[in-house]
Amino acid sequence: MNDFIAAFAVFFATFAGVAGYRQVAERIGAIDIPNERSSHRRPVPRGGGIVIAAVCLIFFWIFAWNFTHFRHFWHIWNFGLVISAIGFYDDLRPLGIGLRLVMQFLVSA
Repeated sequence: MNDFIAAFAVFFATFAGVAGYRQVAERIGAIDIPNERSSHRRPVPRGGGIVIAAVCLIFFWIFAWNFTHFRHFWHIWNFGLVISAIGFYDDLRPLGIGLRLVMQFLVSA
């Protein structure tokens, strides 16, 4: 597949996924209201990074799995998905910094 087409497909999937997630986040109340410590001025959805992680994983499996040298790195992508899930959960229901650090350390070890 042409690299430009693949890059466009990833961009479009990410754009559409984030737009769809924004609507879901508003429905379930996963919105971050800005305060004095926030870097944003308007309310924004929490947890949108999970869409980016999912798109990366899906396109990895579609495009890269056929290459022999990528088959040895499947565990890195799977552990990256676990790290993304921990971050997503933390966005919705905050974990303590110590617990999050221990979980991320165990996954990365």
